[in-house]
Amino acid sequence: MLFPDDVYPLFDKGLQHGVVYRSPSCRLSLFWGDSPGRGDLRDDQIESYANTVSARAATTERLSEYQNRGVQLVKVVAYIDEATTDICRMMNGRIFELAPAAQSLMSQDPLVNSESFWKANHHFSQTPTSNMKPWLPPYHYNCRTRIVPYRQPANPYDAALDRYHNLINLQNNHIEAIVNQAMNFDFASRDKLFKHLAKHRSDLKVSTQVEYMAKVSTLLKNPLKQMGLAISARDRTLNLYVWGPRVKVLDGVQKHDFAVFSLDKKCLKTFYPKEIKYIMNNLDPKVHGKVMMLTDQKISKGVTMAVGEHCVKCYEYIIDYFEHDDTTDEQEMFSRLRFEKEWDSIPEDLKQRILAVDKIVLERYADWFDYNVFNEYIKTIRHRQKLEAAKEMRHLDA
Repeated sequence: MLFPDDVYPLFDKGLQHGVVYRSPSCRLSLFWGDSPGRGDLRDDQIESYANTVSARAATTERLSEYQNRGVQLVKVVAYIDEATTDICRMMNGRIFELAPAAQSLMSQDPLVNSESFWKANHHFSQTPTSNMKPWLPPYHYNCRTRIVPYRQPANPYDAALDRYHNLINLQNNHIEAIVNQAMNFDFASRDKLFKHLAKHRSDLKVSTQVEYMAKVSTLLKNPLKQMGLAISARDRTLNLYVWGPRVKVLDGVQKHDFAVFSLDKKCLKTFYPKEIKYIMNNLDPKVHGKVMMLTDQKISKGVTMAVGEHCVKCYEYIIDYFEHDDTTDEQEMFSRLRFEKEWDSIPEDLKQRILAVDKIVLERYADWFDYNVFNEYIKTIRHRQKLEAAKEMRHLDA
């Protein structure tokens, strides 16, 4: 958000007099009242700047207090919800030495770095903390992120997350702690568990919810399982991705039992067989944040078919996923993007089923979300619809 140059001295003056710590309405009144000096600024713009100046002052004050208390390290703590920005999500959990961090904040100008600065650095999403300058909040206007004193946790799970957020490789005890935590997770809701079971019971050879969850437990206990961590582009939550070593062939396609756990929401998000190439889309550092493999990835090889009946059946479930805001939709978007690369090899009857789903998605859900994977998906299926329409016109003209 940009402001006229004459706004900044007014807020600096307000900061010096402690105005920014008062209520929003009081701040606005003290800065401008009914004076024409406020120019073309809306109340929400003034409020945004005042909040951010206040946040900067609060961080400075905390640093001074921590120094007086002999604190050596500070930790960045973001408020994680649907409004959390990519910047704060990637900075969350970063641990900095206090002295360099304080010096960095004092020399930082302007008040917050521009969005283009963060994008140019990919929000530092794959940068180890040891390799970056100690940036402290606020990171953007109306930033809610704060700093707290840091002490090494005794709990191995908490220690594992601290290492992960700073992109330090996890040791075996940390990985074990994460797996043990996931073992205690239930499905996101009983309703979603029932729906996922109905969709995938034949693929997993289970008939009850108990058997379904037992399969998940068996996967987590498998010493040869493969795992990775990443912050999903879909909902910006930290996910644990786990897949089994055993290959099962469904409609001529090799697949692996695959589970997604949300470490933020402490739940199982989905569990069903997927191809390894689709699984690995969840761990693409160009798409997702803070991607970290926890095991050495092993690629299964063998005779496969490009796109089979099972692949398309799973894609057809995306309508239900969208309708109920089920984050499993992201898995099927990855599948559909892969379908496009293999389009010429897909049997015609399966193509028509895919196109039918695409058409419904474009009619009902094309403007529901705005993030990289979804935008690419919508662009891809819209382009395919145009190609098929043009093909049909040529056929009619002939």
